[in-house]
Parts: sequence; C-alpha cells; structure tokens
Amino acid sequence: MFCTRRRGVSPATLLVFMLLLANLVTRPAQAIQNAVMETYNGRMRDELLNQHWWRSIAEARDAVDAYRQHFNEVRLHSALDNKTPSEFARRYAETLNSQRLAS
Repeated sequence: MFCTRRRGVSPATLLVFMLLLANLVTRPAQAIQNAVMETYNGRMRDELLNQHWWRSIAEARDAVDAYRQHFNEVRLHSALDNKTPSEFARRYAETLNSQRLAS
C-alpha cells in the first residue's frame, strides 16, 4: 500500500490510511460526529497532506503529530471563542469542578 522508500509516502496513501482510521473511530449512525471528522480531514488534507511528500512512514508520523499538536495547542478556533482546544478543555474542566464544589 505504501510507496517505495525512494519516492516516499504519497499524500494520497496517507489520506487513505487516515480515512480508514477515521471510519474505525466514528459511528455511522452519528452524522454530527462524522461531519466534524470530515471537516478535520478536509483541513488536514489541504494544509498538510496535499503539500508534502515524505521519505518514510516515520517522517509522515512526525509531520502528522506536529500538525495535531499545533491544531490542539497553538491554533485558535473561532468555534471555541478564539481559544485553543487544549485551553477550552482546561477551562471547561475547571468550570465543572467549581460547579461540583459549589453544589
């Protein structure tokens, strides 16, 4: 399935792998969950997979991991009130904890 080492891993090959993985972690009956995954896959495809060729699976993994870290810890999301997902999750957990302590 993967290209030879000389040519590297094609973006299309990695995309197929990512889509297969996404299908394993989403349930077909939940359209909202699939829409969110499709949006993420489209952004990742546009911003990472269509712009790079990697010489090995290790390089592709490193690039995907760096993209994921940037997406979750650096990039601001307008749907989260211009917060990073990490910051939003931390604040949400703090809110829940304070509500539990108050009750």
